[in-house]
Amino acid sequence: HTASFSSPFLACGRRSIHSTVVSRVPYEAWGVLLSLFTFGNTRADTISGAKRMGGGNNGMHRGGGSVRTMMALCLGGLVLVTVLYLAKRVDSNRTHRELDLVKIESRDITEGLNNKLMECIEKVDSLTQDSTVIGGELKSCKDTKAVVMDQTQKLKSENEKCNKELKLAIEAQTEADVGMQGLRSEKETAIAEKQSADNELQDMLQENANIQSQLDECDGEKEHLNSQKDMEGRCNSQLVTAEAKLKTATEREASLFTEVQALTSQKKTLEARVAQLLTQLSRATEADEHNEHKLNQRLK
Repeated sequence: HTASFSSPFLACGRRSIHSTVVSRVPYEAWGVLLSLFTFGNTRADTISGAKRMGGGNNGMHRGGGSVRTMMALCLGGLVLVTVLYLAKRVDSNRTHRELDLVKIESRDITEGLNNKLMECIEKVDSLTQDSTVIGGELKSCKDTKAVVMDQTQKLKSENEKCNKELKLAIEAQTEADVGMQGLRSEKETAIAEKQSADNELQDMLQENANIQSQLDECDGEKEHLNSQKDMEGRCNSQLVTAEAKLKTATEREASLFTEVQALTSQKKTLEARVAQLLTQLSRATEADEHNEHKLNQRLK
């Protein structure tokens, strides 16, 4: 890009140098000067020849030839100076026009680079803000994930506790069922013996009451076990919900991380582009100042 920026300046410099050399010493001026010197030498040779041939008026002819030669030389010098002055004025005007064109072109290039630079800076600021927002969302998702994992761990602990209690309750229910079967067998035996053992009736009634009390306790334990089963179902439902939330948060975290990586890559690309544009702007400015300095020196 720098070469394309500096090419107009180089072309302008080549045109200016060529036109300056041609206009300052044109071929017509050299021709006029050569003609004047030839005319002067011819007149001088003519006068010298007349002098060698002799005659009374040779001195007058020699004096007249010298005056004509001096007048011709002065006239030729005046014409040469006039031609050189006009050529210098034409070259100066052309140089001023070329300098104005170079300044306009340089100003347009500088404005274009400044506009591109401002656009890149605005894009970098926008991407930085988006990255900050996404970083905040990512942090929020991580915090939510940590809370969900903590709740999941608590639910797992409660579930394990419920499972242990349920296992103990099942064992107790099994023992109670075995005991109930034994008590029923004893009750049947007691009823069979009641007909033959009236003297033991009160004792058997008391024992029957005790057995009924134990049956009530077994029923209470059974209801407790049923409530434990309901609690286990609720715990399992909460665990499934927590695992679904954890999965959703994990997927969201992965998506946000991918977006952050993409935005970071775009930011690095734009920063490199900004640095490149700054370098180009600096080089273009230096080239402009250098060419302007050279043109000012030429004008001086």
